[in-house]
Amino acid sequence: MHIEKTQPIRLSRWTHVFRKKETGHLALFHSLEIEVIFLELRFFGFVTLLRKGTTLAHLESAFGRLFGIQIINEIIGSLTASKMLVPTA
Repeated sequence: MHIEKTQPIRLSRWTHVFRKKETGHLALFHSLEIEVIFLELRFFGFVTLLRKGTTLAHLESAFGRLFGIQIINEIIGSLTASKMLVPTA
């Protein structure tokens, strides 16, 4: 599935986020697909925004300088492929 920059997106209701401060990582777990994606803890704000709902354009604007557009697109691609990210409209 291709995500348009202005398309509203959010994490699926079946995606659960676990934060492990001791190791500095996040684990995103899709409870129906039995998929796990690990991210560094520095992406917590990024994931929080995805939980609330946003657009790719907003993510790139808010986090592009911090992480780089390529990294953002790779994360979005991985989340989409594992069905953790869904369109909202």
